[in-house]
Amino acid sequence: MRVERDAVAKVLMGQLEDTPSRVALALSGGIDSLSIMFALLRLGREVTAYSFRLDGIQSTDFAEARRWADKTGVNFKPIVLPTEIERLKEDVKILVDQYGLSKKTDIECAWAFLYLLPVVQESVLVTGSASDGHFGISKKAMIHFRHSTEKLDEFRNMTFSNPNYAQQVTIKQLGQIYNVDVKVPYASQPMRDLFMGCSWKELNTPKQKQPIIDSFIPNFKQGKVRQHTNLQLGDSKIAEHFTKLLNTDWNTKRHKSVVGIYNSVVKGEL
Repeated sequence: MRVERDAVAKVLMGQLEDTPSRVALALSGGIDSLSIMFALLRLGREVTAYSFRLDGIQSTDFAEARRWADKTGVNFKPIVLPTEIERLKEDVKILVDQYGLSKKTDIECAWAFLYLLPVVQESVLVTGSASDGHFGISKKAMIHFRHSTEKLDEFRNMTFSNPNYAQQVTIKQLGQIYNVDVKVPYASQPMRDLFMGCSWKELNTPKQKQPIIDSFIPNFKQGKVRQHTNLQLGDSKIAEHFTKLLNTDWNTKRHKSVVGIYNSVVKGEL
């Protein structure tokens, strides 16, 4: 079942049509957040792009976000994430104790929003997260679910049955503290309905997430678009920053993986 050329744009714009005239966007420079930016611009919104990087690190995500913001005339607000270890300990405790996070990906991906949301000046923040669940490009999906449409639909249902997939509940809860309404249009039911019944090949050839590209062809032609990378991985160094906890007094059990540290925090041992 092929996705119509402009179908993704239609769903995004439908999900975003009630946004105010000024909107904040968490921009990584990847295809998902760029598609959100293009949809908001088509709706005539004044967009401010917020992008984060570790202090002292100029990541590709950050550089690409700034480049695309400059190219499209979008306001750009950099967020510099602190690198002090004691502060990181405090943040991990907050994410575990106050927001109930326990998994490595959830903790490391939600962390930056502790610093992004307090500086958002708009009443609405939109993110491009949760797109991966439709396309089956995770390692798990590629190994076990990509080879038949039925299995891929099973993967989609399993993925989106987790209400906090892509940390969306956590980020929305953080947003409430600062009176910011966080929207995740790729997690919406209309977007889920759009991709159900589509095969992996239909969605990822000739390029990864081809239906998104098809919906915004003139926009994406303005520059090269990178392949998917989890926001805490790549050259952002965020995951590496968290592994420094292994060299602190928190590692009383001599864990070799930071997952052991997180488990200790969850158990209340730290």
